[in-house]
Amino acid sequence: MSLNVQNISEYSDRLSFTLLSGTRKFPKVGPFGDDHQANLVVAFRSLFDGLPIVERQLKDEAKLARVKELLENSLKAYQAGDKVAGGSLLNEIQDIVAPNRYKEYEQRKGVPG
Repeated sequence: MSLNVQNISEYSDRLSFTLLSGTRKFPKVGPFGDDHQANLVVAFRSLFDGLPIVERQLKDEAKLARVKELLENSLKAYQAGDKVAGGSLLNEIQDIVAPNRYKEYEQRKGVPG
């Protein structure tokens, strides 16, 4: 499993992966092992490393600063054991980074809008 993201779609996927894995446990694949706290650090490092892609997508310094703040707070929440808050903050990032993700999915699948 590569931790490098190449585009905004992969970044959104990584957010979803972190949200799902952060609330339970990470699969033992690639850099992820048995230590949940270490896995959180690895997953969030990947999200922080992908911020240049987010910056190119958003083209808005205020939104980028908000995404950074949300990432930092989400990691802190997860590390403190507050999985609900950590996940909610990642969902908020998704809404900023990929606000039309559901519409795009429906269009790809041919779901009438």
